[in-house]
Amino acid sequence: MSPMAGSLWRPAARVFLTLSLSLVLPHRRCLVEGQESDIKERLANLVYDGVVEDLTHFAPVEVLYVYYKRGVSVALGNTLSVSNTTRQPEDVSFNAAPDNYYTLTLVDLDAPSRSHPSQRSYRQWLVVNVPSTMNLLDGTVVTEYIGPRPAHDTGPHRLVFLVYSQVFAIR
Repeated sequence: MSPMAGSLWRPAARVFLTLSLSLVLPHRRCLVEGQESDIKERLANLVYDGVVEDLTHFAPVEVLYVYYKRGVSVALGNTLSVSNTTRQPEDVSFNAAPDNYYTLTLVDLDAPSRSHPSQRSYRQWLVVNVPSTMNLLDGTVVTEYIGPRPAHDTGPHRLVFLVYSQVFAIR
């Protein structure tokens, strides 16, 4: 990471993951639908699937809730169809601190394929300066949402939403 990039986010960056689109963050009690044992099982699956190892070496601290059209939600490692995720999510939320700005991104851990991820963490969407209200329209789009588009015969892809707390608005 460049020195400039590191200065944009708080050193102990609050990271919110949602994988496949969803990952719960293990060191904080989370309010999500379903039983606590179900959450633990899904977390174990994410570790088993190598998401934590392939993505990060620090413990996330929050849950990110992502909702697409027609009530399709991202939930702790669930599988979503490409047809349900062609347009950017309608709602993204988490327990944001007031008066903070955030960076939201969606990355593909398995680009171009899980067996040959030479483009790991391929950026599918990037919005900076998102206010604590998580109104994405108020943020600055750096990379337009392209959504999941795995190539034919590359198998399922692990996609991850990440949110970073910014120290200041990026100009």
